[in-house]
Amino acid sequence: SEVVDFSSEYPTQRATEALGPQNVFTYGNTHSSWSTWTFNFTCRDPQYCYTDFLTVRFAAKVYPTEMVIVEVDGPRALTRVRTPNPYATAGDNPWLTLWMGATLPMDPTAPLVRSIPICSTPFPVDTLRLEFDCSQTKTFIEVDAVQLLGTLDPPHSEVGPPHVLSYQPYALHDGTDSFSFTLSDCPNRALQISSPVTFRIAITSV
Repeated sequence: SEVVDFSSEYPTQRATEALGPQNVFTYGNTHSSWSTWTFNFTCRDPQYCYTDFLTVRFAAKVYPTEMVIVEVDGPRALTRVRTPNPYATAGDNPWLTLWMGATLPMDPTAPLVRSIPICSTPFPVDTLRLEFDCSQTKTFIEVDAVQLLGTLDPPHSEVGPPHVLSYQPYALHDGTDSFSFTLSDCPNRALQISSPVTFRIAITSV
C-alpha cells in the first residue's frame, strides 16, 4: 500500500507510518504511528486545519465490505470514509462516501482496533480517503494501521450501471407482470434503504 495524500504529519511521525500491519499494541504517544499536526496550525492546506485526512491506496482492488483502523492516541476522530467516484463528471463530487460517523472522545481503555462496516460498491476499490474532525478537541490523533477488506466478486444486489434499471418480459408473454425494488446509497446499512417500490405492467403480445 502507499500514501496518496495527507493533510499534515508530525516531523517524526510520518503519514507512511499508517501503512502495513498493526505494530502498536498499547494506547499512548508513539513514534511508530502517523500523527497529525494541525493543532499547531501547521497543516498544508488551511481548509483542513483541525479537519485532517489521509488517503491510502492498497495493493489490490476489492468490492469493499469493511475497513479496520488502529487508533493509538487522541480522540477517535474518524468521521468519514470516501473512495474516488469513477462515475463523477464535471461539477460532481469526485469522492463517494462509504461511511459517516461521529467523533468519539479520548478513551485510553477503548480497543485500539476498530472495525467499520462500509458501503458496498458496484465497482472494485483500492483507495480510501479517511477524514478526521479534531475541531472539538483541538488536539492531534495517531493512527498505526489501516486495512481495507472486501471480496473479489461483485455484490449480487447491485443493478448494472448506477441509476439504471431495465425491464424486458419473456418473449410472447401476454398479461400482467410486476417487480419491486428498493433504493439505497449504502445497501449494507438497513437504515439507508428505502421502502419497496412496486411497478405493475400490462403486457400485450405483438
